[in-house]
Amino acid sequence: MIKPLSDHVVLEPLKEEKKKGGIILPDTVEKERSEIGKVVAVGVGKMENGKRVPLEVKKGDVVFYRKYSEHKIKDKEKELIVVKGEDIIAIKG
Repeated sequence: MIKPLSDHVVLEPLKEEKKKGGIILPDTVEKERSEIGKVVAVGVGKMENGKRVPLEVKKGDVVFYRKYSEHKIKDKEKELIVVKGEDIIAIKG
């Protein structure tokens, strides 16, 4: 198991449907979208003014994160990514 440090989050990348309501989105839209992933592990948070600030996400959350902000890693033949907490832009509800 991978344990992220500080304000880092380990995600399992997910593929989202390319069509909504029967409309197929062109590749140009796909390149500009944020990415989606499932939270696998969360760091303890970032230090600010001598206090630990925990992250807002938890294991199991499905989140959107900024494209190109990820660092790819491999754990037991599973492709995972690590992002900073500030690069997560939303939790899918």
